[in-house]
Amino acid sequence: MKAGWASIDRSGMFVIPPQFEFAESFSEGLARVTLPGKQGTGFIDPSGKCVLRLSQGAERFVEGVAASCTLISRLSAFEPRCGFIDKTGRFVIPPQRGRAMAFSDGLALFQNDDYSWFYIDHSGKTVLTIPLGSRAWPFVDGLTLLQSPQGSVYVDKTGKVLAAYQQ
Repeated sequence: MKAGWASIDRSGMFVIPPQFEFAESFSEGLARVTLPGKQGTGFIDPSGKCVLRLSQGAERFVEGVAASCTLISRLSAFEPRCGFIDKTGRFVIPPQRGRAMAFSDGLALFQNDDYSWFYIDHSGKTVLTIPLGSRAWPFVDGLTLLQSPQGSVYVDKTGKVLAAYQQ
C-alpha cells in the first residue's frame, strides 16, 4: 500500500486511497491537500479528484472563499501578499501586503505588514479597524474579543464595546 494521507469512512474503509503528502478535513465540499512530488497545493472533492491546483498556498474554504497567499520577491527578501480566491482559483479579493485569516460571521481578519489588524467584508472593504497594539479574534454570532494592554472587551461588528472580558 502506498504511504500518504487518505480519507476513510466511518467503518475504516478507504474512500480516497493514500496519496497525498498532507490533507485536511473537508470544508464546503473540498479538502485542501499537498499534492505528491512537490506539485503544490490542491483541493479535492469527496471522490478524491483534484478539482483545483494552485501554485500558491491557500487555506480551507469558508463562506465560499479561501485565504490565499503568494510570495513576491523584493530585493533580498520575500513579501507575502494575501487575498481570497473562489472555488475556481480566481482572486475575488485581490492580494495585498500582509496576512489574511478565514472569514467568520461575514468578516475576515487581515493583518498589515505594520502589524495593524482590521476586518474586511466579502467585497474586500475595511469595515472595522483594530487599535494598534491590540489583538483581535474572529467574529462569532456578531461578537469578537479584542485584547489590548488596557484590557479585553467584547465588541460588535460596528466596533461598539458591549462588555468587558471577565476571567
